[in-house]
Amino acid sequence: MILGNLAELRDTVTGLARIGYDNIEGYLKPSMVSWYLTARPVERLGIMTTPELKEKLDTEDWTVLDVRSIEEYETGHIEGSINLYAGLLAENIDKIPRDKPIAVICKSGTRSGFASSILLRHGVENIHNVMGGMTSWKNAGYPVVK
Repeated sequence: MILGNLAELRDTVTGLARIGYDNIEGYLKPSMVSWYLTARPVERLGIMTTPELKEKLDTEDWTVLDVRSIEEYETGHIEGSINLYAGLLAENIDKIPRDKPIAVICKSGTRSGFASSILLRHGVENIHNVMGGMTSWKNAGYPVVK
């Protein structure tokens, strides 16, 4: 994960600690531009909106990985989605299907961004973070199951 400034670093470390990741190894300084200028490798994460996800689910075969807590998941989730809490993802990486694209979703898009980074770190490919998460999905009136 690449951040813009020290204030974002503190917020991100706090957010990661809240989901069980408290062993932060370091951060990039001075900037992402310096990383590019030194020809270092870059991983890519796809992003999508909930309307884009809805269209994909209506026309293609995707895995939806919901990284919210089980309590949140039970309040309403996308039919057929897999629920693995973001804080337990690394220990359950073998439960992630890799045979089709993966849309990672949470409540708003923050935890799913963390979770997507974890997946990338473990070699999972074709991952897309769903911006706006289940809040956006529900606000759009798309179906949920309980």
